[in-house]
Amino acid sequence: MFQIGDRIGENVALKFSDIEYGKIAIQRMEEKGLVFDGENFKSAGVQIVEHLKKENDSEYRFISLTDKAKEIISKARKLNPDGEFIFERNGERLTARAVTYWLWKYCRDAGITYKSPHCTRRTTASRLSTEGMHLIR
Repeated sequence: MFQIGDRIGENVALKFSDIEYGKIAIQRMEEKGLVFDGENFKSAGVQIVEHLKKENDSEYRFISLTDKAKEIISKARKLNPDGEFIFERNGERLTARAVTYWLWKYCRDAGITYKSPHCTRRTTASRLSTEGMHLIR
C-alpha cells in the first residue's frame, strides 16, 4: 500500500498471479456485502469482487512495482509459499479492516500520528509521481 498507492480494498485482494514484467495488475477489490431482510439492509461480511471502483472505462490498471515493493512481495511469498493472496496470515486473506487496525496500532505504539489508508494512498501517489514513476499504465 505504501509502495504502489493502491486502495486498501484493492491491496488486500492482490494475488501473486497479478504480477507480470515488474508490474502488478489491479483488477479486484474487497467489498462489503449487504443483504436485505425485507425491512433493512444488514451486513453480509466482506467478499472479493472482480471489478474496481469505476474511474474510467478500463477494467483494471497496471502499476509498476518499486524495488521495495518487489522485496516486500518476495518476503510475503516466503512467509506464505502456498498462498493465493499476497497478504495472508495463517492461510487466511487479510481484510481491509484488519490492515486498518494494525496501521492504527503500530502508529500508536510508535508514538506517531495515525493516518488512514486513504491518506497514505494520496501521500504515496504524490511521492511516486514526484519521483517520476507513472502511476497508471
